[in-house]
Amino acid sequence: MRAKEAQEFRLMFIATFPLFLAAGLVKRAVSPRRGAARRKSVFAEARAAANTCIPFAFMR
Repeated sequence: MRAKEAQEFRLMFIATFPLFLAAGLVKRAVSPRRGAARRKSVFAEARAAANTCIPFAFMR
């Protein structure tokens, strides 16, 4: 069961990562550059967002 859930998590991550990446790019384009030196990369932000949201799909 855990192997199947891990595989489903990876598939959901692969499916949603581009959406979070696009949202992060739009956010960067719209928001001012305050704190740009301390900001994570767009890819790191997208990965963090996906890793935060996807586990909710597996809650029972």
